[in-house]
Amino acid sequence: MLSRLIEHIKGHDGVWFATCEEIASVWVDDEEDRQKMLRPDVRGVAPVPDDYGWPGK
Repeated sequence: MLSRLIEHIKGHDGVWFATCEEIASVWVDDEEDRQKMLRPDVRGVAPVPDDYGWPGK
């Protein structure tokens, strides 16, 4: 089943299965990306509370 899914996905133009290294090597960081990185984080992620007990805190 998984192999059929992969073959189906690969059958579309422009689809490629890349490693993180391959993606990083073709990434072009441009002004649009830099502007987007300045936007507020809207994911709702809050800092880890001081009393959480997480290692390194």
